[in-house]
Amino acid sequence: MAGFAPENGGSIGEMVASALRVAFLAELEPAVAARMAAWPGLEAELARLWTEGTATLGVAPPDPSRFAAQLASAVDADAEPEQCLGSIFAADLALACACAAGHADALARFEAEFARDLDLAHARGGGHVMAKDEFRQRVRERLFVAVPGRELRIAAYGGRGSLRSWVRVTAARVLIDVARKATPPDAPANDTRLFDRVADREDPELEYMRRAYGAAVPEAMREGLAALTARQRNLLRQRYLFGMSTDRLATMYAVHRATAFRWLEEARAALFAGMRHALGERLRVADHELDSVIELLASRVDVSVRRLLDSRLED
Repeated sequence: MAGFAPENGGSIGEMVASALRVAFLAELEPAVAARMAAWPGLEAELARLWTEGTATLGVAPPDPSRFAAQLASAVDADAEPEQCLGSIFAADLALACACAAGHADALARFEAEFARDLDLAHARGGGHVMAKDEFRQRVRERLFVAVPGRELRIAAYGGRGSLRSWVRVTAARVLIDVARKATPPDAPANDTRLFDRVADREDPELEYMRRAYGAAVPEAMREGLAALTARQRNLLRQRYLFGMSTDRLATMYAVHRATAFRWLEEARAALFAGMRHALGERLRVADHELDSVIELLASRVDVSVRRLLDSRLED
């Protein structure tokens, strides 16, 4: 189908505009809905997003009420209305809504646009046990198959970031979850791999640390992670599980790049300060020796987070 043509020569029409507004406000918390409803530019902004999103969609547009309801999930309760809606990826949101509605053309377009992203995610997830086609199917099921008591995952996309980034994060979660399920549930915790450096070079100091601290590291790492704030754990997930750059984190949190970098460094420092404390409580060793252990583990923080943090982001 060609691009969707709005009614009335560019105007979306009163019925569509009304449906957008009603559905959007109905999904918000009462206090947030009242603040949004009081904004004089709300209806015009919703109309702009709908028109922009559906104009180049190339497939049948989704129901306006679905579009507005899904858009509401992207609203930051503390932000000004203009900020909430001004940076929405409208075309991506329209495609996601059409997929959530089960439109065959939209699903085919999704497949065409993001197949390469899924293949790249599969290639980068070394060590997994799935063939490429199976992995693609797992991601499709995660996004488009309903689970009793929960809406479709694709319906959770609200347009706040690009759909491509959102799909990549979903693919990373699938790989992480599959790898975790492949580990026997009764397998003992063993994070001695955190001490690995260069596999083909012997290192007496490293071997000593492996023997002396290997058994104590997993619990210390868990305590260090548990002591972090939810945002700090999310930042570590987003950086080391999902591979998000500092620039991408800054965009997601609507802060300057320097702020996102500082937050990430603070999360890392807090994690290893917590680990150092936990190891110090368990082992009676000199401070300088503990510092050597933490310095070594800090270079493997990506392995630490991947092994000990699940993929679900916290509120």
